[in-house]
Amino acid sequence: MQIPLGFNAGRNVQNQPVVWDHRKMVNPHICILGMTGAGKSYNLRKVVESLARTNDNPDYHAHIFDVHGDLHFEQSSEVLFSEQTQYGLNPLEISANPHFGGVRKKTRAFLQILGKTSRTLGEKQEGVLRHLIYDTYSNFGFDMDKPETWTVDKSQTFVPLNDRFYIDVPFGEKEDASALGARWDPEQKSWWVHLDDYKDGLTRWPPKHFTRANPTINDVLRYAKHINRCTFIGANSEACSKLEIVHKRANNFIRKRLKEYAAKGSWQDEKTADEVEKAKVKAIEAFTEYVNSVASGKEIDQLLKYDSSDVLASVVNRLENLNAIGIFKTEQPPFDPKATIWRYNIRALGIQERSMFILFKCQELFEQALQRGETDKIYDTIVIDEAHIVLDDDPDNILNKISLEGRKFGLQLEGRKFGLQLVFVTQSPEHIPKDTMTTMGTKIILGLDEILWKPAINKMNVPLKSLEWIILQKRFLVQMKTIGEAQSQWTYAYFQPIHYTNKH
Repeated sequence: MQIPLGFNAGRNVQNQPVVWDHRKMVNPHICILGMTGAGKSYNLRKVVESLARTNDNPDYHAHIFDVHGDLHFEQSSEVLFSEQTQYGLNPLEISANPHFGGVRKKTRAFLQILGKTSRTLGEKQEGVLRHLIYDTYSNFGFDMDKPETWTVDKSQTFVPLNDRFYIDVPFGEKEDASALGARWDPEQKSWWVHLDDYKDGLTRWPPKHFTRANPTINDVLRYAKHINRCTFIGANSEACSKLEIVHKRANNFIRKRLKEYAAKGSWQDEKTADEVEKAKVKAIEAFTEYVNSVASGKEIDQLLKYDSSDVLASVVNRLENLNAIGIFKTEQPPFDPKATIWRYNIRALGIQERSMFILFKCQELFEQALQRGETDKIYDTIVIDEAHIVLDDDPDNILNKISLEGRKFGLQLEGRKFGLQLVFVTQSPEHIPKDTMTTMGTKIILGLDEILWKPAINKMNVPLKSLEWIILQKRFLVQMKTIGEAQSQWTYAYFQPIHYTNKH
């Protein structure tokens, strides 16, 4: 992969092309710094299109996170992400790699990113949310201690083509499901409800999956609401369902009686009243059985680990807010697999939503890279415009992890190399943490505001006279750390070849 950056301004090498070549770089990461009007967008397009054009890996893709919706590339595939589109990402999708994947790692990564992109979770809230996610994975058949249960074959996923939401009801509980409004589908041999009706007592039964599937934020939310309901009532799932059946039948009884009185002035049908009484008896039996079972103490562990109704309710509220963002969806974006440049248009999202989207997607790409293993090819380039919205000095930040894992790249060096490349674009060197800046194998300065010269001198070790030499859209600086060099110098360069005789 090569990128023609410009032409050398040095006296002895004047007008010689300045070319970035990944085979010579210590690592493939690139940082582009420039103030408004310095030409960041133009140079970013040149960098990305050059990478895509010169990459000989047929599985290569450049992932462009476009926060303003104004980055356009030749032969790219674009998808708009918003609350209204059906496309998104699933931050709970499991990696089946026994060393790098699994329930615990995915849950830990989810909580870390969530803590960075919204108000901080309290210790108790984080513990409750962790248990909710663990239990949801368990309901979907994922055993955190058995890697063989982590595999999902997406090509075999089957979703019935109608508006029915199928639930997994054991045979012995079919009467309860029917009483709560579920219906039987003889063709699919499963109980179902309309999606909007899957709430309250019906969440006692998990979604029915005709093939293995990863849980989603919505699945965790449904389970959390169910647990919150049971905790509030102080009983288990069965007792809560029985109580809801009583309420449904009582409401039905009242409606029928009012209708009968309105039509005939009297009440004669005692069948519904009998149904209410029978439901009451079953509810009392279920609650009695639950209370008697508490003697051993084991039966209430499921509720005790969720701390309290107040904490659980706050977590439910957080999950509802997450789900309402509209970016956590199971339908994959329809990027053209033949296009090497994939543009994620996220301009319709808020700042926090953009940050969350980028970090979760980068986490997904990182996990795919780890599962792919070490390689000498670049498989994915991650391009982040306005990189300050996702960068910080937290070592657990996924972008810091990627930059460190890619710190050694090339056949002549030992170390991990998972085929991921980062390209950061921002206006100030202050936006990039010092440790992350040191992992950038290539730094390009298109021009900085004078107030940022001192931070650039301190963080990037660039001479003041070099910053003064830059002319916007005409002259720039570039530093490339190449294999075999003990120290990398800043190169003075022009965007266009030029004839000159004076010293710079």
